[in-house]
Formats: sequence, C-alpha cells, structure tokens
Amino acid sequence: MQRKRFFLGITGASGVIYGLRLLEELNRRGGEVHVAVSAGGWDLLR
Repeated sequence: MQRKRFFLGITGASGVIYGLRLLEELNRRGGEVHVAVSAGGWDLLR
C-alpha cells in the first residue's frame, strides 16, 4: 500500500501547537509529511 503524502505549513501562535500535534499523528499513521515553518513559527518553536 502506498503511503499518503502531506504538506504541512506551520505559522505562528496556535498554528505551532496544532501543527506539531498533527505532524505527530500523521507520522504515527505512516504518512509521509513535508513541513514548512514561517519565521514566526520558528520563533515560537525555540
């Protein structure tokens, strides 16, 4: 079975929280996930 592919864009504020949770769940289910994070998102991730 072919893995599903996703592209996840993470910005700032609640996007970081929800984005990380979604990334964890997609990974857990075997999805191939590519992620882009805005400058504001990186500031919050640090």
